[in-house]
Amino acid sequence: MGNEPYRVKEIEFIGYALKRMKRRGISEKDVAGSIKSPDELLYDVLSRCHIAVKKTNDKHIIVTYTVTGNKVTVITTFKTSRGKYLISRKERLGVWIKTE
Repeated sequence: MGNEPYRVKEIEFIGYALKRMKRRGISEKDVAGSIKSPDELLYDVLSRCHIAVKKTNDKHIIVTYTVTGNKVTVITTFKTSRGKYLISRKERLGVWIKTE
């Protein structure tokens, strides 16, 4: 799709996100690419966080983040081969809402 939802000037990673990225083999470049050019954008109504979804090869990268001005703060991220299932389930439950 190639949406660019925000004019991101700064991406900040909280400690938890950095630990998860290292453990899950996800680079800062992968996360930044997912945020700047997502395939899908959603909003989590429970956590009040944005969700960026990027398809890469056989997996989806899911990034949870907040936005303050031009700064994005990454909360966590993970890869899954069941991205479509996860998204449809969260939407069906009313937890995630598509924003794009």
